[in-house]
Amino acid sequence: MNQEIFDLEKEEIQQKIKKAANWFYWIAALSIINSILSFDTPSNIGFIAGLGICQVVDEVIIEMFGTYNHYATIINLIISLVIAFIGYQARKASKTAFIIGLNLYALDAILFFYFNLWLSFAFHISFLYFIYQGIPAINELKELEDGRSLNVQETQADNEIQQN
Repeated sequence: MNQEIFDLEKEEIQQKIKKAANWFYWIAALSIINSILSFDTPSNIGFIAGLGICQVVDEVIIEMFGTYNHYATIINLIISLVIAFIGYQARKASKTAFIIGLNLYALDAILFFYFNLWLSFAFHISFLYFIYQGIPAINELKELEDGRSLNVQETQADNEIQQN
């Protein structure tokens, strides 16, 4: 495989990984917006793809203090930053980040299942599917790079034999 084809294939696979990892950024952003919406207008307006745990935090803070306050926003911001950080690591082709993020988002989906919020649960399942696409892409990237490494080693061995 020549270098140009290798580079094109590698770029295509890396784009698949980034596309899957970007869902973590969307989840984090929508969760922050949901938290802000809860602060400004205590209603049921929000994005169904946001984190359920942030909604639980909102409800617990309201229960504890009688009203929504900045504690919930700060806690939700921290949670969202963790998800964004997972997305950042996943964009760098970290299979561990994908696995951790998938598991956390699956646990979050269970909250919606438990509270019979089926539309939010369905969106979580679909987002899990899209995020999961990063793992086979990482495997594909590793195979491509391993194959390239093997070809380079074979070429070097052939060159050494020819020189002797």
